[in-house]
Amino acid sequence: MWTDGDSLALMELDGHRFMLQNYYVKDWAESFMLTIVVDDAEAWHSPIHDALRHGDFGDARVAEPKNEDWGATVTYVWDPCGVLLHFTQFHHE
Repeated sequence: MWTDGDSLALMELDGHRFMLQNYYVKDWAESFMLTIVVDDAEAWHSPIHDALRHGDFGDARVAEPKNEDWGATVTYVWDPCGVLLHFTQFHHE
């Protein structure tokens, strides 16, 4: 993870990246969800958990990867504003 102080954080794993910005609009944040398709949803859990474990990101949290009935494994992450990120690995038969 890379940060530029309090305004941006860049997360990366295996060439996949996303940025978090310190900008908040309550109505927007509380109703926003982003799906990020990844090759291995379980691999995303550990680095996110490690980044959040010290509490430097307020109420941000990560759930254990979950196998969903609709054919995917998902690691759910709630950012400090309440935005829900889905790190989704689709299973192909």
